[in-house]
Amino acid sequence: MDSDLRDQPGDYMPWKVFGNHICPVNDLREHLPRDCWCHPDEDDGLIIHRSLDGRELYEDGLKEPS
Repeated sequence: MDSDLRDQPGDYMPWKVFGNHICPVNDLREHLPRDCWCHPDEDDGLIIHRSLDGRELYEDGLKEPS
């Protein structure tokens, strides 16, 4: 994980692409390229991992910060 993407101010929740995997950076649990605990989705050759911190809900506008 890149140290420059950690502990960013505000609501910055970055994602990182490595190979054909898209993973959340600085998630509550480390993601694995094989047999990941998050059971990632495959979409058109991309492996999209799910975050444990729920950032997708905020990014999609389904949840707002309290």
